[in-house]
Amino acid sequence: MLPGSLIQLIVKITQQQIKHGANQLVLAREMVEDTSLTHARFRSDRVQRQLTRAVTLDNTIRHLKKTLPCYCPLGSRHAEQYSIFTRPSGWYSMRSTDACSSDTDREDTGMAPSTDRPLSSPVSPAEVAGTRQATEQACTLPSRVYHDPAVLRFESENWFRKEWLFVGRDHDAAEKGGFFRVRIVGEDIIVVRGSDMHLRAFANVCRHRGATIVQDECGQLVRFQCPYHAWIYDLEGRLRPPRHIDSLVNFNCDENGLHEVALTVWQGFIFLNLDKSPEPFDEHLGEFPAHFNRFDLHELRRAKRMDYRVNANWKALMENYAECYHCPGVHPLLNHITPYNLGGYLGGAGEWAASWMELTSDYETLSTDGYLHDRPVIPTMRDDDLKRVYYAWIWPNLLFSLHPDFLMTHQVWPVDAESSTVICELYFHPVAMDRPDFDPSGPAEFWDITNREDWHVCELQQAGTASRFHTPGRYSEIEKMVHTFDACVADKYAGDGARTVIVRESVKDWGVKGHRRQDAPIPADD
Repeated sequence: MLPGSLIQLIVKITQQQIKHGANQLVLAREMVEDTSLTHARFRSDRVQRQLTRAVTLDNTIRHLKKTLPCYCPLGSRHAEQYSIFTRPSGWYSMRSTDACSSDTDREDTGMAPSTDRPLSSPVSPAEVAGTRQATEQACTLPSRVYHDPAVLRFESENWFRKEWLFVGRDHDAAEKGGFFRVRIVGEDIIVVRGSDMHLRAFANVCRHRGATIVQDECGQLVRFQCPYHAWIYDLEGRLRPPRHIDSLVNFNCDENGLHEVALTVWQGFIFLNLDKSPEPFDEHLGEFPAHFNRFDLHELRRAKRMDYRVNANWKALMENYAECYHCPGVHPLLNHITPYNLGGYLGGAGEWAASWMELTSDYETLSTDGYLHDRPVIPTMRDDDLKRVYYAWIWPNLLFSLHPDFLMTHQVWPVDAESSTVICELYFHPVAMDRPDFDPSGPAEFWDITNREDWHVCELQQAGTASRFHTPGRYSEIEKMVHTFDACVADKYAGDGARTVIVRESVKDWGVKGHRRQDAPIPADD
């Protein structure tokens, strides 16, 4: 056990860092208001790093305070004052995409590499039993799953290392030798187009002594060459005979190629799975492709990318996307164009949930004014599609939003239990992008505003669920997509093989006379 004097010292240091960091953050924000934006962001980054160190110490206090009475002369009644850390609201950035910012600038989650030993769930079936009920009876997830680092470690090891994850588009490596890098739960992965024009993914680790091979974020390669001892691999990951290995016993070049990672492509979306024996991708998506295969999504090209750092658990961001119960108060412009109580659900097997919302009046899309301004729509859109926006989440961290004229995706990546990074991208058809008057600023500005509105309320939820007064709440009748996500989370925590099925087909009156959210599938292919 640590002596009480050492605990008090840790507490004092933590309090000093938090106070100093908070003061610096106030100064940084004042500088933003004073238009010194570049310098202010630099200062804010320093402050965020300092506050991250502070919260690490504070988490130590949270862990130790349960045993403080055993060795701390201050006693348990003083322990509560040590958990005083409050995270500041996020600093967000927005930028257009250049040639090397497709999906390659992903911030590493910082989660530890796999030990290849399965982690047992830190959340018992009893803790999530209330979530595994029908929506009319269910309660939300327990507070600690949004804050406990042990829970995130379990999610990292058992979900993000074993599930199919969207990481980019196939046109990000369109030509032979084209590549980009992604970081997934501490692993550095290269996605490359081989000499046979097939896409593959490899761990960016030399088989000799483990050096990182590729240092650029994206570009073109003719081969892989380790910068340390010049071991060379072809674009298919095969090792060419290195120098000075003639006398080695039981060494075979064929057995020492780059470690390959499972990769598959659907409609131009590249998915990776770090597991050595991943589940079939078709089982993962289930019936989701049946709803969207008729749209020519493969041809779409990225026109805008927006990056965010949000001080909220990744699951809170996924939940927020899955409902529009909050839209009238949080998103007045969105709710004006697509009222929260008009639309329907899409059904089918697989780890996903989807719905559509109706464009009212003469509105044509989601943008700052709601109109296309002669921008071409996505080919194969039918008349009913032109009055809808489709929304879906795909387990574990992909958000998919199809508009008449563009597709938007969000990738939600955990940084730690208390914060996440979000990559938001807008894709348009080449016919639209090739026009000299092509301008995606209307949709981009609309969704940047909407995103920031969402991040703000998610951060409020993150702060509130940390309170000891918070207990799991109840779902409203229009939060079944949220409940479907939470039930999936709860089932995976429980690990007992049971699957909670949330029925989403019943028609509900959502509060406006004469306006009902109807259950109507996308029309079947002709």
